[in-house]
Formats: sequence, C-alpha cells, structure tokens
Amino acid sequence: MHNILSVCFLALLNATLAIAFAADTSAQTSTKKSPPSPAAEVDFLQLEEDGVKAAVNRASVSAVQIESIGGNASEAGVSTGTVVSADGLILTAAYNLRHEPPNIFVKAVAADAKQPERYIAKLLATDNSRNLCLLKANLPDGVELTPAVAAAEDGLMIGATTIAIGKVHDPGAASISVGILSATDRIWGRAVQTDAKISRSNYGGPLINLKGDTIGVLVPLSPNDGSVEAGSEWYDSGIGFAIPLESYSASIERMAQGTDLDQGLLGVTLTSEDVYSDIPEIKFCAPRSPSSECGLKVKDTIVAMDGRNIINLAQMKHVLGPKYAGDDIQITVMREGKKETFTATLTDKIEPFVELAIGIIPQRNADATTAVIDHVFPDSPAAKSELSRGDIISAINTKEVKTWDDFQAVINQLESGETIEVVVRNESASNPSPAKTKTIELAPLSASMPVIDRDDARPKDDDQPEKELLTVPIKVAGSANLCTAFLPDKEGKKSSIARPLLVWVAQPGDSDVDKMEKTIKEVVTRYGLAVLVPQSLNPQGWNPEETEFIVKAIGKIKERIKIDEDRIAIGGEKSAARMSCLTALIHRDIFRGLIVFDSLFPRRTPRVETRPDQRLMILLATSDEFTPIDKLEKIKSVFEKRKFPITQIQTQDKSLAKMLPELASWINALDRH
Repeated sequence: MHNILSVCFLALLNATLAIAFAADTSAQTSTKKSPPSPAAEVDFLQLEEDGVKAAVNRASVSAVQIESIGGNASEAGVSTGTVVSADGLILTAAYNLRHEPPNIFVKAVAADAKQPERYIAKLLATDNSRNLCLLKANLPDGVELTPAVAAAEDGLMIGATTIAIGKVHDPGAASISVGILSATDRIWGRAVQTDAKISRSNYGGPLINLKGDTIGVLVPLSPNDGSVEAGSEWYDSGIGFAIPLESYSASIERMAQGTDLDQGLLGVTLTSEDVYSDIPEIKFCAPRSPSSECGLKVKDTIVAMDGRNIINLAQMKHVLGPKYAGDDIQITVMREGKKETFTATLTDKIEPFVELAIGIIPQRNADATTAVIDHVFPDSPAAKSELSRGDIISAINTKEVKTWDDFQAVINQLESGETIEVVVRNESASNPSPAKTKTIELAPLSASMPVIDRDDARPKDDDQPEKELLTVPIKVAGSANLCTAFLPDKEGKKSSIARPLLVWVAQPGDSDVDKMEKTIKEVVTRYGLAVLVPQSLNPQGWNPEETEFIVKAIGKIKERIKIDEDRIAIGGEKSAARMSCLTALIHRDIFRGLIVFDSLFPRRTPRVETRPDQRLMILLATSDEFTPIDKLEKIKSVFEKRKFPITQIQTQDKSLAKMLPELASWINALDRH
C-alpha cells in the first residue's frame, strides 16, 4: 500500500507545502520569530492510506467473488463481480464466463453480516456490446446484498484517483490497485479509462473514486475488436476500462428480463477508412441492412447523426458506439446538394457480404473508360446469356456502366438469384454487333468461378511469352531479411503492362535462391507472373512482426514494375503458409488471394469479414501426405460461413513449387467478375 502514491495526494502535498511556505514567510515578515514545525512532519502517506482504506471499506461490500465450475476447465475458476441490486443482481465481465460454465456460485458478505456466504447464481443475460454479464444470486428470504453506489458521471475528472477492486484471493477482503482516471468517452463512447493495473483479478469488479462511489464495472475492451477476450492482452499495462454504472441502469433493467444486448449496427461501408481525415461518404449499403432499408444510398455523405454534426468516421463511431440493436438513429445526409434525413433502426447482425458475379474476366491494360470482356467462363451466367469475348458492357438495369468498378458497384447492392438487364455491344472487327440487352442471373463468386485452364490464363497482351528471367534482390530499409524478386526480363525496362504478383513466402531456412529460380522460371516467363520470395530472418521460424517487412518488400517491387492491384496473392506451405495467412488477414487492403498448402491456419488469427472493397479469395491445397484434413475442413467451414470464396484442391505434388503453373492460372483470374 505504501508504495502507491496517487496523483490526488501529490497535488495535496504540493498545495500543503505551498500553504506552509506562505505561512512561514508571513511569520518571518511580521514577527521575525522562529518558523513553525516543517510540513514534512505531516504523514502524507498515512493520509493517503487512510483515504484509500475508507473508500475501499465503503465499496468492497458490493464486490463479490464469483466461482465458476465446469465448461472449459482451463478457463474455469474464480473472478470478481459487482452487486447492483439488494436482491442479488450482479454484474461481471463476460470474459470471466467465456467458458460457459454450467455452475456459477457467488461468495458475498450479506448486509448486516460479518462473514461471506456462498450462494448459487445463474446467468440472466449478456451485453455483447460492453462485454458484461448479469447474474442473479439465489438469496434466502430476508437476505440482502449491498449494491454499489454509482458515481455521478458529470462529476468525473481526468486525473482523479481511482481504485480497482478485486475479490479473487479472498471473498472477505479486497485486493486493490490505485491509479488515476485517464480518460472518459473511450471505446467509442462506451467506457472510461484508468491507468490502474487491471487484470483477471479485478475484471468484473468495481472501479471506485475516493468517496467509495463506483465509477464503473471493469472489463477488458478494445476499440477495434468486440470479441470477449479483446483487450485482455493489456494485462496490468496501465490501460484498463470500465463501463460507467450511473447510466447503465436502463440496460440492467432489460437484462434482468433475460434480454441479451448487442451492438447496434447500421450496415454501411465508407469510401475511406481514415478515421479522422476523410468525410464519411457511403460506398456500400449492405442489402437488407438498416442503411438500405431506411433509404440511404451510395454516394450519400453523412453530415449529422442524432443531431450531432459529423465530419469524419471517428464522430460516427462515437454516436453509434453506445447504441444497441433495436435503437433508432436519425441520419442526415447530403445528396445531390440537398440535405435529407432518415431514421434507421439498428440491428444486431449484418449478413456477410456475398460477392456476386456473372462469370467473366475483364480485358486488362485497355481503355479504362470501357468495361470490355476478355474471357467468359463455360457454364457461367454470362455464358448462358451468350456473352462473348470483346463484348462491352454499357449499362446494368438502366444504370450507365463505364468501368469494371462501376459494374461491380451496381451488382454489390443486389443479391444472389436476382436477374439483371445488361446492355452490351461488340465493336471488334471480326464480330461487330449493335447494342443489345441480355438477362443474366447473378450467382456467388465462389459458385461460378472454377480454376481456369492454364492456357486461358496466359497474358493476352503479349505476342510471345518472355524467354528470360530477371532475378532482383530486394532490400528493405531497417530490415536484415533477404528477399528476391523474379521478373520477366523486359520488366527491367519498366513495361506498361500491369503484372499479377505472387508473394511466395519461403520456408524458414530455405535460402537456395538458385533452386527457386529454376522452379519459378516457367510461371514468370510463360504466364507473365511476377514472383516475390521473402525469407525469414530466423532460419528456425517466422516472427509475426515480419509481416511488415513483407508489405514493405511489395512496395519496393511496385517501384520497379507495374503491379495489378487486383491480382496480388500470397502463399506458402507448412509454417510459411501460416505466415501467409497472418499477413493476408492483417493486410486485407493489399492481398486479393491467399494460398495455403499442406497447412492449417495460425491458432490466433484476426477475425475478418467479407467486404465489397477488399476481395479475398482463398485457395486450400493439400497433398496426399497432409493428414489433419478434418481440422482443415473445420477452418474452411468457418470461412465459408463468412462467405469468403474458397477453392479447394488435392494434388499428388509434394510441394507448392510443383503446383506453381496451376496456381498461376488461379492468380491470373483473381480479378474475375
């Protein structure tokens, strides 16, 4: 206790010393007598200890010990809760019950009692937005618990002393951690922040002030991840969060009725993800979402929400953050120079985005103002509607189409099974035709797009495939990792052709560049595919932090040749495949394809969702030697539920290198529509 000196008492010390100094000066001026006893005789540490003790004694009776038994045994155990009603309602962090225990007990000191007693408790509801659970202790008749006294939120002061209370070690005595109130309105308007050390010992317990009032209930949280364990990695780091208690009473009433609470979702994607700089212009409204059903449209600019002016995404998040599914929100947008206001009812779930397609490959390196078809897949919706190579799409459902981005933007707002009216014409000399309308039924991208034949994947813009191979060492500033790029020979002259790129992550310890060159030559020279081979610094394994080195190496190769942003894939085998997964899932803005050969995904991967502006297609390949097929199928099912396009193949080849020609065709078609 004596080793903790809060900011509050430091301020008190400074003020007292200042007063003492002033009094001493006055005394010397007026009487010239000996100075009074020095201020150092005041025991400020004792004052601090007495103040903290008084606050903890007042509040600790509302902190209880929670014991969970069953479920995942490795996560079961003892945690802390905060009493919020005399009849036994208790809030705790959802983190403490993430293992879904069938048996929950509460050890608490009842009002007018001296010793803690053990009571059976049950889970009533979960707040999935703030990661809180509400329990109900089964109290005998006449027994009451002491609820926490909520601190007034309008009286919270940054820098004020805070005390985090836990009851893990002893249900009758509190363990504490002292700090200050670092910030309010954190986690997009849902929490306050403290620099007191917060860990599993006090998750679910109260964060109190020096009066003994409860500021909020402690939970692990993260601004960019809503999972139940998000934020727990900041264990005792001085970054802790609490859900304010005073304004939470309405939520407690709903949860007491057995109602789970979920974050309110609108269902829009903006043209920019810059949180603070760019205006919030709508790029996509998810079908059947609150945004589309209330009348919002693509290219609307959001200027106000619930009467608060909005100029960036951060302000949107602060308005939406505290709201639950079922809540209404007023949204004012600027549309064609005029303001319009809509009311949306937020939902708890937005269906995963399903990318739709008609079964074609666009013509590349051509006039960017026309949507010209280069290849039509057999048995695809486009083939069934008799579209052919050279056809130019000029309109969909009466909406003008100039580019393939226009084409995709239109069908992104539709659903699988819907039909579209497509206006096409063909201006080729061998097969000219006037404009005509075709009816095409949309299908999910993964359902209509098989791996195409290798000859079809050859670049149509070259008369002859390149015969030579250019091997280029790639150096990244600040990194000692080795990296090699394999390019068509003429790319040394900076060709105008945009090339597909495969980032082939090397197996740790595999540094034989000459061997790689022989393997890679065919796909580079025949298919026009640029290949980048980054190597791990440690020959024993990849470090997750090396994802940044891989990304920087891609930037270096882009300085040398023109890369097609829609055809960048990353892949590897075994442990290198796991590094590929991590890099692709973290940097969704870069990669459009992910190749996993003879490997599972990393144990801890970022949770990702399909997005209309960040396509990610996955190719799972296994050889006859790969045995954990069942585990791979489970991983595949997870990504399929999230609607990622997945192709799965089995091969007799024993290495990714031997599969490169087949992979080249898949990568060449990553921009298919």
